[in-house]
Amino acid sequence: WDVSRRQPKEVVKHRKFEDGEVSLGAIRSVRVNCNGTKVSILADQRLPTGNIRVPDPRVFVYDVESDTFIFYHTGRNRVPTTHMWEATDPRLMACETIPQNLVYEVE
Repeated sequence: WDVSRRQPKEVVKHRKFEDGEVSLGAIRSVRVNCNGTKVSILADQRLPTGNIRVPDPRVFVYDVESDTFIFYHTGRNRVPTTHMWEATDPRLMACETIPQNLVYEVE
């Protein structure tokens, strides 16, 4: 939304987090770059056996201008935990990952 004027104006149409008719997961975290052209998303996947959610090892980036999702694998046996965009350069995004076995560790 553009809220710089008296009446808020929708800048981009709403978009579902799916590829065709298939859901890409349950959204866990969302960040927008400094000029609003890209949105990064961390998601969880639901296991078929019940309502258990596990972190998806991919970082999804929605490109507003081309209306497409791009995804990046964070590496073998790693899952993203946090992500952020550079405050002045809309092209740079950082992502922190941890080993996947730490996600399932029970104390």
